[in-house]
Amino acid sequence: MRRASFLLPLSFALPALLLASCKGEADFDERYQRKAEDLEAAANSMQQELENRMAARNRIEAATGRAMPEDNGMQP
Repeated sequence: MRRASFLLPLSFALPALLLASCKGEADFDERYQRKAEDLEAAANSMQQELENRMAARNRIEAATGRAMPEDNGMQP
């Protein structure tokens, strides 16, 4: 009987601790904010890449004295 009385509080405490440690799913606002931050970071990365490419293109054109052909994004 002593063992049973010792395990009884433990049997209630363990599920309570497990439930308390679980974090619920993020709500809409949290998911929206996270996605907005991810999109903003991706947009900033793309903008920086474009600026770097344009700067490199301008340096090449200045060094060679002639314009580079336009790139329409299609591979030859």
